[in-house]
Amino acid sequence: MSLRTLLLLVLTPVASAQVLPVAHWRLDEATGTVATDSSPSGNHGTLVGFGGASWTTGTHGGSLSFLGAQRVDLNMAASLPVYDASGSPYTIAFWVKAPPQHERRIYAEASIGNVLPFYTLGTGRVNSGTTDRFRFELRNSTGIYLKKIDSYNVVFDDTWHHVALVDNGGAVSVYVDGMADLANYSYTIVGNQGTVDRVTLGAKEGAGACCNFIGLLDDVRIYGYAMSIFDVATVIADGVLVAGYQENQPGASLIVNGAVGSFTSAPQLTLAQGQVFPMVLSTVLPGNPWEMGVGTVPAIPSATVLSSNIVNLDLSSPTLSFLNNVFSTPFGVSPGLPGGGVGVGTATAVLSLQAPITTTLVSLQFGLVDPSNSDGVVISAPVTLSVL
Repeated sequence: MSLRTLLLLVLTPVASAQVLPVAHWRLDEATGTVATDSSPSGNHGTLVGFGGASWTTGTHGGSLSFLGAQRVDLNMAASLPVYDASGSPYTIAFWVKAPPQHERRIYAEASIGNVLPFYTLGTGRVNSGTTDRFRFELRNSTGIYLKKIDSYNVVFDDTWHHVALVDNGGAVSVYVDGMADLANYSYTIVGNQGTVDRVTLGAKEGAGACCNFIGLLDDVRIYGYAMSIFDVATVIADGVLVAGYQENQPGASLIVNGAVGSFTSAPQLTLAQGQVFPMVLSTVLPGNPWEMGVGTVPAIPSATVLSSNIVNLDLSSPTLSFLNNVFSTPFGVSPGLPGGGVGVGTATAVLSLQAPITTTLVSLQFGLVDPSNSDGVVISAPVTLSVL
């Protein structure tokens, strides 16, 4: 069995390059019949059925006006389709201003050989009473729904709203105007459901075109990772996302007092001195033992130093308990995880921590050493703690 070891890390962010979308249609052209993909992917769109009044004012520059008989056919040069049943994480974000309407498509992935779209984002349905809500639908090639769900918050009321759908391998979060929607959900990833050869904005185009959208669309973006709520806020403000933190393959997750970050953002939590707060550490990697490094006790004896800005974090905690209630032990003890074999599901530890009685600022990441991984380690997204 390969050794996988648990450690907590303090990391100093390292300035890095801007994180670009894998597709980005700003819709700022103002003239012409091409919606340019400003990302390096080259997924440029061709306007179909639009007239001279198609381009108008948006939230960030221009926008595109759909009148119920138009669409934008997107070139599938790279990174499309977004759903490929492999579990690869992604985020789709856009601004929209539209009235309530029945089952219209804003983004659709389909096949010319199938009358049904495989993957769509759009509006709800009359018979569900959700024509003013955002709807996600995922089908297989025979038309069977794998998932369909409407947002809790209103999106289509003829005012501008921002929508972001974050899919982290089947665990999906929906954000409306930067706030997490109650319609967050999960689905089971399935095998190949058919060949996607049509990706469209404003309609579904497969064996035939239908479900044409009515309203304004602006700043449609696709990112090749699962955004945090803090990343979504940056996109809403048309800010710059910068990769300033280390994150390797998925496998380790860290939630501190309810907050989780991404490799482009570390949410900063403000804690009072001495405040008790929860920390949740999870991994989908099987194996044991794990060790917890506390104080001067190394998390990994004789381990290779990953970088000069990584040190063992001195944390004190009254308890360390696992969700399956197998044991509860003082935090300083190095426990082995129950289970430990290949095929075991996610292992999760819940720690009760106490902030120090001093002012400090640290960035935390949860790392899991895994020699079977090509990088030798998987590291969670960061969270920054500010103790005042």
